Amino acid sequence: MFLKLGVRGDKLSLARAELVIRMIGQAQPDAQVEKKILEPGDDDVKLSIANSRGRKRTFDTELSSAVLEGKIDFAIYNMKDLPLLKGDSMLIIAATPERSSPYEALVGPHGQDLQSLKPGSIVGTSTLLRIAQLRRSRPDLRSQAVGGRVEDRISMIDRGELDALIIAESGLARLGMSGRITQRLPIDEFMPTPCQGITAIVTRRDNPRALHVLKLVNNQITRSEAEAERQVETLMSADCNVPLGAYASAKGDKLRLTAAVLSPDGKEMLRASTLGPTNDPAGLARIVAASLVSQGVRVLEESWRKMYPLVDD
Repeated sequence: MFLKLGVRGDKLSLARAELVIRMIGQAQPDAQVEKKILEPGDDDVKLSIANSRGRKRTFDTELSSAVLEGKIDFAIYNMKDLPLLKGDSMLIIAATPERSSPYEALVGPHGQDLQSLKPGSIVGTSTLLRIAQLRRSRPDLRSQAVGGRVEDRISMIDRGELDALIIAESGLARLGMSGRITQRLPIDEFMPTPCQGITAIVTRRDNPRALHVLKLVNNQITRSEAEAERQVETLMSADCNVPLGAYASAKGDKLRLTAAVLSPDGKEMLRASTLGPTNDPAGLARIVAASLVSQGVRVLEESWRKMYPLVDD
């Protein structure tokens, strides 16, 4: 069986693709998977820039078009950047392999943790959620928005342009850079973006060969966690200017979902959590969303929309 996989050419995307290829090889030894590297076009670049002030969650149009047109059998995405697919779409998330770490990590100098950084230190980060949580934990530090490839962000510390960096642990692990981590940040204080550490594999609904193979590498626990986190984000209308964190963790047949929204200065945080059956992630999301609404989350959301009008819907 021969299948084509579409992927971006950056190191992190390629590392994610190699992991999936190995998993497919173990599950279906006769399957041959060829990587097709697609570079971003103008539309993809514009989408990224337009959302650079907030929560970047844009659909990779070139990869999705390649799947729809049959140029590739499936594509690999970082699930936290993948919008919900419409029910009538020809595309479907066929698999979510076992989750990598959902934690945020600090990369600092000389093994320093967050509390050891000197007042006024510059901490680089790429999301409003991390900035708000940093302000809550260490209001005496300065935040600086940084983006781009993981290795480029790390090099900013080496060049002395940043004193520290907050970044997803999963990305560092996939690139073999876990040794640069000086602290795994507490998940209660630095809640991840929904679906952090989860890979989504997308194919066409009418591609039985791909669906069969990808089913073999799907992890149902990860799928339930992803659905709970994505659903609570959807219910809260958490677009790119509202820093919502969410994390679901399954143990046995139980799933705990926690979500939080912060004020722009990080001084105010609303949190909700619930425990329920693993097979009802949507139900848990509704409970958590309702709790946040009852606590007054819409007021916090409005404060973010006023601060970032350029990316408001």
